[in-house]
Amino acid sequence: MKTSLRKHLTKTLFLTLIVLIVINAPVMAAEILFVSPTRVHLNDKHKVGVMNVTNTSDITRHYTISMENIIMTPEGVTSEVENFEYSAKRMLRFVPRSVTLAPGERQTIRIQSRIGPDVPEGDYHVHIHFLEDATKREKPGVGADGKGAAIMAPLSYSTLIPIIVSHGTVTANLDMTDVKVQKAADGQKYSVSMMLHRSGNGQGTAHIETILTGSGKDSVPTPRRTAYIYRELDARKYAYEFPVSEATQGQKTIKIRLFDNASEKAGPVKEIDLPLP
Repeated sequence: MKTSLRKHLTKTLFLTLIVLIVINAPVMAAEILFVSPTRVHLNDKHKVGVMNVTNTSDITRHYTISMENIIMTPEGVTSEVENFEYSAKRMLRFVPRSVTLAPGERQTIRIQSRIGPDVPEGDYHVHIHFLEDATKREKPGVGADGKGAAIMAPLSYSTLIPIIVSHGTVTANLDMTDVKVQKAADGQKYSVSMMLHRSGNGQGTAHIETILTGSGKDSVPTPRRTAYIYRELDARKYAYEFPVSEATQGQKTIKIRLFDNASEKAGPVKEIDLPLP
């Protein structure tokens, strides 16, 4: 028991360090591994997907590839778990399991779903995890003996890509409540917060549109935003900001419009008007 707990804590601490490195150095992360697409969606008719990864750095890098069960909390934060009800981990196979990429080199990852006959209809998900083996990373230069290459500090780059598997008839109904808008104390930006609700057997994909009205000409202060509500959640918090600008001056009302993937032509699922502070 103690050994298992120690291994779990070591893994958690290591992954936390990796996440902090990526979050605090987004420019560096963007220059290391380019992944396309950033989400893979498989279903009963399309059981095979591909993902292309490219080493955009200037040194050779080595990656191990695995699947991780990642769930979403009501705060909209993701976290790793051993297993959960809607995991797609048991449904997927992928190759290769590790890659070595020279600078500029690209590798295709092939993913295939195998859904058993007794699996209930609905959406399932898992994340593909690319973890660099930094112990194999070499940096050109003079080593301690004055002859070889120097080994870099073992700070690994890591990224997670969601994989969704849809089986049978899938539905996801969306709603939003508790929508609030506030102006920052410094008067430089507005913040919008809300609760997003999901029902049905599918993952919710909410598209949120913001429109300011009241000065005779509508303005759109921020691009349409997308928020996901994983199937294990009935509701999650969501918030975003946009700056005060010439386009926002004189506007009196903020209109928040909620769309789902099926409502682009039919119009918003819900629309809320609030006075702009």
